[in-house]
Amino acid sequence: MSHPFSIYTDEVLAFALGGRQGNAVAPGVPHEGNVSRFRDRVLRTLDAGGMRHVVLFGLGSGCVARVLARSLPPPVELTVVCLDPVLARGAARTGGLSWIEPEGRTRLLCDTSTWAAWLLLWLAGIGPRESLAIFSPEPLDPAEKDRLLTLKRLFTGTGHVPLPGRDPGQVTRPRISFASVLSPEEPELEGFFAAIPEVVSEAVALWDAPDVPAAARAASVSPVSVRHLARPLGQDFAAQRNAMLAACRGDWVFFLDADERPDAALKAMLPGLSAMPGVGAVAFPRFTLYPDAGHAKVGYGLWPDLQTRLFRRINPDGTMPRFERPVHERLVGVVGDTAVAPGASIRHLSRLLKDRGALSAKLRGFDAASGGGVHHRINRDYPSLPLAFFSECASGDGAGVLIPPGTRPGAAG
Repeated sequence: MSHPFSIYTDEVLAFALGGRQGNAVAPGVPHEGNVSRFRDRVLRTLDAGGMRHVVLFGLGSGCVARVLARSLPPPVELTVVCLDPVLARGAARTGGLSWIEPEGRTRLLCDTSTWAAWLLLWLAGIGPRESLAIFSPEPLDPAEKDRLLTLKRLFTGTGHVPLPGRDPGQVTRPRISFASVLSPEEPELEGFFAAIPEVVSEAVALWDAPDVPAAARAASVSPVSVRHLARPLGQDFAAQRNAMLAACRGDWVFFLDADERPDAALKAMLPGLSAMPGVGAVAFPRFTLYPDAGHAKVGYGLWPDLQTRLFRRINPDGTMPRFERPVHERLVGVVGDTAVAPGASIRHLSRLLKDRGALSAKLRGFDAASGGGVHHRINRDYPSLPLAFFSECASGDGAGVLIPPGTRPGAAG
């Protein structure tokens, strides 16, 4: 069976965003002597450190990858990371990917997204402790090299922290408010309210309306009592989120949109996530289901689509986070680390619950809220993989969180 990286990369390379395959400029081939010295340095480092994996950042012509693939002793494995699918397609046409063994020890991981590559490495159980993370001596495009540098920093600087166990001396866990900004016209509101986690202490629904609408009756299926408020949106999503936040009373806030559902793992992890010392917010991978409930969009930033949806309502220093920007609002003012919970996820149902016309109308609303500075579009096709792919390729500790260095992943909208 092919390695998950090969499956993922094949899907990314088979799809051209916007329908344009592109023509990459043929990369220069490194000097043979430089390649030999690089290979010898890698082998010496592996021999001294007992590492079982080489993560090579940069594909280039594929020459260095080919030499390493032939030289690495078993059981050492090789993953080459490329953040330029156009370049990888060009390398495939010129034989630069001939070293790949889809079912063996050498493979390519390719996407435009640093977060996707970072999370896939972790899911596959490839971490910095057991890996030699090294830059390729191949000539690399400066733009890709900058993103590869960011990815290497993410890979080598991320910490893994287990969830805290249940302390017998701890009488109560932090209280969690569930909150949402809703429109009366949203479809499947019963499913949304039914999916509210039972572990939350309260639920707040802020409706885009002058008064609480009849649609609020859908909350009767909620496992917890829902408090309903009404406030016209007025093309300012951040202001609406802040009004939502002001109505919450818990120690932490967990919020979702009407077309989102938490998976079972996320619900189970909420108490532990809210009890983690030093963590001020948590981001979750979001799967946009397409073309059916068993598949999700991947590649080109479509996954992991990290969303910061759980955070302390009041920081230890007494300040409070808030939302900024009228559209694609952003959470700011979090004190502490922003963790990523790879073993928990959000299901995004927008493409299943709404037809193309409804989605287009929603995007026009985003365009209007941005003041004309942003224009959204809907593609007719996307790369996708079965949801089972992500659970089958995971070999890391899904019960813990990852703490990325010096960056806050995820957005509110």
